[in-house]
Amino acid sequence: MSSQTVGILLFLIVIFVSFSTVGLKFVNKRVINNYFFWAIPAALFLAYFIDVRYFGDWNDFFKDTSFITGNKLTSYGQSITISKALLLDLCPFLGIFLPISLIVDKTRKSSYVLAPFCILGGFTVFGSILGGVSPGGSVEFTYQYLFVGHSGNELYFILHAYLIVMGFMLVFQSNVNKLKYLWTYYAFIIGYFLYVFIIVATTKVEYNTSGISIRDWLTREQNLAFENGFAVSGEYSGVSKVFGGIPFPWIAVLAYFLGWLVITIITLLQVVMGSNKTKSFIWKKYSKVKNELNMNKKISTIE
Repeated sequence: MSSQTVGILLFLIVIFVSFSTVGLKFVNKRVINNYFFWAIPAALFLAYFIDVRYFGDWNDFFKDTSFITGNKLTSYGQSITISKALLLDLCPFLGIFLPISLIVDKTRKSSYVLAPFCILGGFTVFGSILGGVSPGGSVEFTYQYLFVGHSGNELYFILHAYLIVMGFMLVFQSNVNKLKYLWTYYAFIIGYFLYVFIIVATTKVEYNTSGISIRDWLTREQNLAFENGFAVSGEYSGVSKVFGGIPFPWIAVLAYFLGWLVITIITLLQVVMGSNKTKSFIWKKYSKVKNELNMNKKISTIE
């Protein structure tokens, strides 16, 4: 199969698994609401993420601490090292803090806040996977690609697949049933971007900054030509191409606005799914279908 075909297949599998989690509403509530049902898988993923990727990121980080001086970084690798170690990309940040929230917060309220961002971040990356393209190499249906990743981009697929599946799972099981909680979602993302901005301003990181730096939006050729840049494509250069090469910062403003819109829509879905009326409606429909199936089974047995 071609890499693009593999990418489409993987995307469909992730979507199928994500939406099938809505069926968990009909599983024994004691199981779904059990702390260990959420905490054990979260702890396993967190340990795996730290072992395969994050430990190496910090190991690279301490090899070169010249950024502390605040001078302009002299290589693309320095920017990426700092970005990965300090979690300046939203998805790796969520890969660490979503499982932590599921472990330390038994109410899962903090996890519900992170869920829409997990879905948005995961789907943003799957755009390139659908095209058969992946950092460091092509999309492959192999254990190495799915569970380890290419060197320098470890856990690329499994991280974003995990975020999408867990994001939908939390949305479908959400207990958020009032719009007044919407401000907590906005507070989280504003706080995160303030953190990234401060790190970028103090360390002079120019790549992989969640879109704060202009270089995140430039193509390989544009980066090379822009103020002695390096021959690499920014992580959001594909987004810039989709919108016809809108210049920075307007492309960032447009992308952030669309992201805000998606987050708001997903949050509204959480409120609907968390509503007692919705839960009652779904449960009544499920019970009705179940009773009809049992009745038909009894009739068939009698006949």
